[in-house]
Amino acid sequence: MVKVKPRCNLARTSAFILLIASLSASIFTGCGKDVSQQNSLKQDGITAMGKGKYEEAVKDFDQALSLAGSKITEDEIDICYYKAASQYLGGKTKDALKTYSNLIRYDKKNGDAYYLRGALYFKTGETKKAITDFKDAVATNQKDYDRYFHIYNILNNAGQTEEAGKFLNLLLDTDTKSGEAYQAKGKALEIRKDYDNALKDYDLAVGKGLEEARLDMARIYALNKETKKAEKELSTYQKNAKPSGKSYNTIGEFQFNQGNYKDALKSFQKGLELKDVSNKQELLKNEIAALERTGDFAKAKKNCQSYIEEYPYDQEMQDEYLFLKTTHYPDSGKEGTHRCGIGSKARVHPRGYSEEFLYCLW
Repeated sequence: MVKVKPRCNLARTSAFILLIASLSASIFTGCGKDVSQQNSLKQDGITAMGKGKYEEAVKDFDQALSLAGSKITEDEIDICYYKAASQYLGGKTKDALKTYSNLIRYDKKNGDAYYLRGALYFKTGETKKAITDFKDAVATNQKDYDRYFHIYNILNNAGQTEEAGKFLNLLLDTDTKSGEAYQAKGKALEIRKDYDNALKDYDLAVGKGLEEARLDMARIYALNKETKKAEKELSTYQKNAKPSGKSYNTIGEFQFNQGNYKDALKSFQKGLELKDVSNKQELLKNEIAALERTGDFAKAKKNCQSYIEEYPYDQEMQDEYLFLKTTHYPDSGKEGTHRCGIGSKARVHPRGYSEEFLYCLW
């Protein structure tokens, strides 16, 4: 992100003007920044979001932005993402697109904004623009492996299999030899049902110290009915992994992908019960998926609303909340179809950003 040195000057950078172009010109008169009032207005907007008052939320966020000082900080960027989420949830998709476009004009290396704008373009049928944004999103950080899968799922779920496959190719072509890279390539190969080569990459990931890749191996062994090998990898992981939010989440994901939703839910909740949880966002998201699969839609809806208030940048969860809010279930919780599977590892972004579910089809 471009840093602008603080100055008490009526002139703003053109990027700043583009970012908050929808606001009144009166914002260009101050030299300071009222952080306390800005935070208060931001919180008012978040509260309005939680109540479904999206137009009110947008007004609160605009007012918060009007208190910006002589430079853009992470505070203003953060508010812009809340604003875009409110615009989308309120049915103002074109306004949300404009907000993301202003973020991109301010910082052309903002992969998050490219991805989110691309997702909205795709929803509105502008496929070419979406794919262009998706390519820019992965180009900003080729080591952000989850993003390749998020984009793959968006395209593949819509029947764009050829375009989806191109993003797996881009991932497989990356020339990085870290444990995370080998694991990502293994997942890409697994999607293609090239299980032998997927196992090789997972084994290389384990060799690089990424113990969680053992569960990827266990998943393939279980799929191939090699039960003893699957149990061995799972047992080794449980023996080596220390109790942590990450280890509970990894075990929960394995249980979920095996269809063991009740135990998966318990694992996610055990992780959330720990004092120091570095992957709280990831666990919360997966807990919601498990709640839906176990039929507790009422609690899933409640947790989903709380999640969006805390992490408004998650496009998939915004859609999931709209789905839960507009779908009626009987007391048994059996009616309706859960639209998505377990969540991918949510990236702990400086702004709390998280993306779509990785295994939507699994």
